[in-house]
Amino acid sequence: SHMGYVMLGMASFTPQGINGAVLQMFNHGTITAMLFLIVGVIYDRAHHRRIDGFGGLASVMPVYTGVMALAFFAAMGLPGLSAFISEILVLLGAWRDYK
Repeated sequence: SHMGYVMLGMASFTPQGINGAVLQMFNHGTITAMLFLIVGVIYDRAHHRRIDGFGGLASVMPVYTGVMALAFFAAMGLPGLSAFISEILVLLGAWRDYK
């Protein structure tokens, strides 16, 4: 859905839409990098890929649990986080152009 917002922003041809699309591309890169970093750290510590073996991970790695929650919330576009701002800019640009 992140790249869908980028396409919508670029297709709007408005300054807000294009700025939001560029910001969304940057946010997508940083959020994805954060999620892959967390997966790498978890795999480095657990040395397996079985989902049922990750029970109780929040009590063992509380800091990474918080970072993972922040990354998930940012990827969802919750207000106050990076993806929300770019998605709002894209929607404002598209609204002005397509209403």
